[in-house]
Amino acid sequence: MVPRDLSASGRETVGLLVAELGMTEGEAGEVVLRSDDNLPGEAWEYKARGVVAPLLEELRRLGLTRDEVRRVIAACPTLIRRKAALVPAKVAVLAELGVRPGQLGRLMVKFPQVLNLSEESLRGSARWLREDAGLSEAEVQRVVVSLPRVLSYSIPDNLARKRAALGALGWGDGEFARTVAKFPQVLGLSLDNIAAQYLHLQAWGLPPPQVSQMVQGYPCLLGYRPRTLDVKALVLTGMLGLPLAAAVRFPTYFGYSLEKRVCPRAAFACHLLGDADRVDVPGEWTALDWPPLREDAEAVAAEWVDACLDGGGAGGRRAGELRLPGGGAGGPPLAGPPPPTAFDFSVFASWLTPTDARFCERLGRAPGVDREVGVDEFHQFSAQWRERNAEVLRAMTRVERGRL
Repeated sequence: MVPRDLSASGRETVGLLVAELGMTEGEAGEVVLRSDDNLPGEAWEYKARGVVAPLLEELRRLGLTRDEVRRVIAACPTLIRRKAALVPAKVAVLAELGVRPGQLGRLMVKFPQVLNLSEESLRGSARWLREDAGLSEAEVQRVVVSLPRVLSYSIPDNLARKRAALGALGWGDGEFARTVAKFPQVLGLSLDNIAAQYLHLQAWGLPPPQVSQMVQGYPCLLGYRPRTLDVKALVLTGMLGLPLAAAVRFPTYFGYSLEKRVCPRAAFACHLLGDADRVDVPGEWTALDWPPLREDAEAVAAEWVDACLDGGGAGGRRAGELRLPGGGAGGPPLAGPPPPTAFDFSVFASWLTPTDARFCERLGRAPGVDREVGVDEFHQFSAQWRERNAEVLRAMTRVERGRL
């Protein structure tokens, strides 16, 4: 239904959006209402044929599909008030940054507001990425395509402060550039989230320098739920028989799926080696007493963030100054040193990172196996294993999502 309070020009625009983009009348009406930020009684006068239609045509000319144009307009309704003649200049700047024509649709769907930014603002953000963050031209292109929203971030109030804060945690110029290139989303995290994640990893009992080493090795850690990391730490010690220090050496372990990768492969290796006690996830894990997340960490993080935002001393801080009082408490429920396993899981590259075929090939050469191991055998085992351990896996998922 078209909203009753739309003007005649608004109703004409609704009809155009329905005809050109396949929106429903309700969707198109919502776009028109949300595009008008005038005060009550001062409705915007739309020009469906003179402004909106040429804009849609220009977006299609750039290579966007009809569905992409629909999603762009739905996500950023104010675009229907922009003249089509303004678009090519913005696209030209994106091209200067290395964005290829085939990438425009995905970029604009992710962040359609890019068309509302000035060319000066776009170039200024790119210049900061090159000169202050230390990224190469190719890395700037990857960052912009992966996180186009970065082009809208304030340099003094956002980007520069994050650069100083990460410097306070031990990132040198080279580490910061590598981090942004590998995980651009770090620039989209709040300082509160970054500090809280650091303190949560310290709650495991890891000293601040080791936390910095882990995060620099795998910056994506900053984007995970704390309990997701806790569950994977529990599997690391309880199933793989490894100390938490192994996570410092190979932090990308946390990027692999427990249900689809880590647990089935570990269980299959133990199965072939006759380590029956480690084949299934312990049933008692469904009722583990998970300690609450550290409440004092929030206050410590807030104090540290305030110092960074003040700008007085953030750049002069050193790694380890963001420290959790009292050391480790509030992490995963780990009990004592992990017992040894029949399979050496510490060499992650031999069993976790390869394809299924390479994993089976290498497992077949392991001492104690010494036979050909087929992929079909592994897949059949994995399906049976997931069915047998479904209840425990569901419990672990509840913990990950904070539903204890």
